[in-house]
Amino acid sequence: MTWDDSEVEALHRRLRVLAERSGLTLPAMDVVDDPKGRLSPAAVRDGGDGQDHIAVSSSLLRASPDAQTWHLATALGHWASPVPRRRRRQGWVAGGLLAALWIGYGLAELDGVVDLSGAATVAVNAVAGLLIPIAGAALARRSQAASDEAGREVLRR
Repeated sequence: MTWDDSEVEALHRRLRVLAERSGLTLPAMDVVDDPKGRLSPAAVRDGGDGQDHIAVSSSLLRASPDAQTWHLATALGHWASPVPRRRRRQGWVAGGLLAALWIGYGLAELDGVVDLSGAATVAVNAVAGLLIPIAGAALARRSQAASDEAGREVLRR
């Protein structure tokens, strides 16, 4: 933890103002240590208590006030609109479905129900191996677009 409490408090005040002006309940906020700046600046996560909270990267503490406001607004969009939550669920369902199909195919092949040549098996696994991350990235972009739109609504309020 390389940040100081005044930085965290300033970010929390910014979040509180955004939530109040948008008519939203103030969610819990946690700062996640991110020395290399690789994490999302602000994301909605399960807090472990069944309640969603905002997890902010420690790199957001050093960002400009405008950047902080934008990332906090997009995270608050989770509560401002049902669309980000719906797209998040759709992503989990689609990912689970693709993974289940891939695993089901593998089990059917092991059991002898599916009897393809070695080249066909490699081709099916290659297609599935490429499809899952591509679909995941597309669903993540779609979810982020919904959060961005909801964040713009939070800022308009």
